[in-house]
Amino acid sequence: MISIIYSLVLMAFHPVHVSVAEIEHDKNSKALEITVRIFLDDIEKYFQSKHNNNELDITEDTFELDHALELYLGKNFEVALSGKQKSMAYLGHEIEGNVIFTYLEIKSVRKVKSIEVHNSLLFETFSDQTNLVHVDLGGDIQSLKLVPGEPKGRLTFTED
Repeated sequence: MISIIYSLVLMAFHPVHVSVAEIEHDKNSKALEITVRIFLDDIEKYFQSKHNNNELDITEDTFELDHALELYLGKNFEVALSGKQKSMAYLGHEIEGNVIFTYLEIKSVRKVKSIEVHNSLLFETFSDQTNLVHVDLGGDIQSLKLVPGEPKGRLTFTED
């Protein structure tokens, strides 16, 4: 019983640093729809460090969060299809509770044979950061676990 309480106390002082990206292929619109979920306090800590301001509140109107997220994601989240780097459109964000949802899209995607994802989000802020990526291509779901030192992974899919 004491070891359980001790473990819970340690977890409170050593939170899990994780982001989750979900990539889905919409065959009708021929687009990859991407949602990246990040804990709000984790991304805020990154921006506080970048701006050298521990009091920075990224939810305030004075902080241009969409612009900052678009630049940050553009540098730290990249997708290549069949070996070709693809440009992504940043669509916006939503905050629900303690999580920020960011939305991206890659247009003109008919089929995906292979996908390579580079996701180094928050690696510069947390040495224990883990970035999970789930790719759903019409029910064929595969996942990657990306960590500092291994920020890139590749998945191969069979054709219909």
